[in-house]
Amino acid sequence: MAVHGIDHINIRTGAMESTLAFLRDTLGLVPRPVQGLNSMEKVAWVCDSEGHAVLHIVRADIPNAPGEPVPDAPPFGSGAIHHVALNCSDHNEMRERIVASGVHFRERHVTSLGLRQLFVEDPAGILYELNFSDE
Repeated sequence: MAVHGIDHINIRTGAMESTLAFLRDTLGLVPRPVQGLNSMEKVAWVCDSEGHAVLHIVRADIPNAPGEPVPDAPPFGSGAIHHVALNCSDHNEMRERIVASGVHFRERHVTSLGLRQLFVEDPAGILYELNFSDE
C-alpha cells in the first residue's frame, strides 16, 4: 500500500467562468470537459501542459456526489476546497487499514475509467479521495 502523490484538488466555485478563465489565461492551465460532457458550465477538469488533470472545478451549486448537501452560499477561500485526491496503490490493503482504524469511509468503483476510490475524512474534516487503478 502506498500513496504516491496528489492526484488532483477539487475546488467549488461560485464563479465558474471567471475561475476557468483565470486558470487558463493567468496560470496557463488547460480547462477541458469532464468525460461524457460537452460543456464546462457546471464542472471541468483543469490540466497541466502534459494533459494531466490537476484541478477539478465544480460550480458551487452542483453536488459532487448524489445526495451530497449543497451549501446555501458559495464557499470562498480555503473553504472552497472540497477534497484532496491522492494517487495510491494496493486498494485492498488500504481498505483493510481504514476498516481496522474504525474510521467511516465510502467507496466507489468507476469501471469506465478503471478506477477504484475510497473516500475518508480526517479529524479536521478534510475529505480525502484515494484513487487506485483497477488492480
